[in-house]
Amino acid sequence: MKIYTRQGDCGHTALMDGAEIPKCDICCELLGTLDELNSHMGLVRAGCSDERHRSFINDQQIRIMTVSAYIADNCRDEYLIREDDVTELETKIGEMQALYPKQSELVIPGGTGYSAEIDIARAVARRTERVMVAFHDGKPVSDVVLKYMNRLSDYLFVYARFVELSVYSRLPLYVKDNVPYFGSEREGDQFDDDDITFMTSGGGFARRWESRGLGNEYKNAVYMDLCRQAANVGLPVLDIASGPNLGLIPDICFFDKNVMVTATDACPTIAGKWNEFMEIYEPDMNFRSASFNVADMPLKSDSIDVLTSNIGFSSLRYAGDGNMMGVNEAYRVLKPGGYVFAIENEFEDFAVVKKVFDLWGRENWYGQNKPTWRERFESAGFYIEMERHHLRQTENGDWELGRAAESFGIRIAMNYKAYILRKQ
Repeated sequence: MKIYTRQGDCGHTALMDGAEIPKCDICCELLGTLDELNSHMGLVRAGCSDERHRSFINDQQIRIMTVSAYIADNCRDEYLIREDDVTELETKIGEMQALYPKQSELVIPGGTGYSAEIDIARAVARRTERVMVAFHDGKPVSDVVLKYMNRLSDYLFVYARFVELSVYSRLPLYVKDNVPYFGSEREGDQFDDDDITFMTSGGGFARRWESRGLGNEYKNAVYMDLCRQAANVGLPVLDIASGPNLGLIPDICFFDKNVMVTATDACPTIAGKWNEFMEIYEPDMNFRSASFNVADMPLKSDSIDVLTSNIGFSSLRYAGDGNMMGVNEAYRVLKPGGYVFAIENEFEDFAVVKKVFDLWGRENWYGQNKPTWRERFESAGFYIEMERHHLRQTENGDWELGRAAESFGIRIAMNYKAYILRKQ
């Protein structure tokens, strides 16, 4: 079949309903601009590395083709875009806006090559909307189609800003109350309703937050000095596997309440409940939370200034061969010269740990005789600026293993080490 018919050689074309119009008609201008927009959307889709988002962009291309058919067939209702299509765009816009800092200044396109391509598509979408409004003056267009075209350009603007400004490398499965969730429900400690009640209405979160800056056997001089140094860097902090005690964040904020902090945890409930708590207790703080697994951080390489951990690396149930997944991920996401401030632990006697797991009837996720934290950090490429440690025993309130050991009358000696690391 030939691609050409010669029927348009005289400057006219036929629409889907059979009507012939000159190619300079506003209808042809609109159809051509929709085609141009869809071509740019194809370029945006081709450059997208997130499979779910690429599928979403493809869906919008199909809807642009639906709009084109609607215009070419005398605006018949059977081609109408649905209100749900507009809502879907608005949902995606909200998800992305939760993943990058708020902006108050004007935007100059070109932050990255890919965001510039998205901005071109956005500009073409705006032009398409203007041509559609001009067409609408002579031939009424459905309100929902007009709304969709307006929202599509909004989506492209936000997507370009997400690409430029967000530290996240992929979109979450969903965002709820500004907390992104990346599907880590099967990883790490997951807490039941009784745990959550204790932390929330039982006052656990409040007691932890109010105790910031106060020392105890665990939060000794070594611990507090590490938090002070993390605060003194004056850069945004991302805390990994923050847990019910919010990692190092409360005590870092004791030294500098204005520092930008993000708490993360594999347990989505913990991430959401801490966010609720902070919105009530510290509404003016620059605090965010997210739910993802330390061994698979949904973050861009070379994007994080400061990463903190209060047993965050140690708490990984599975860290791969050599127990390096979390450490390697931390090195990957840090900016060159970026910092890690970490408190991690090492068992003094793995035989005692094995005994607790045997009595508990659960698989020993800590394994046997792991490399030291110094060996793991240096293997990943970190330069160790500081290493200090103190010995203590596990307690009932430490974490799952501590509670199990206490129930069997066993005390596990732990060597807690404080590190300051730099990415070389």
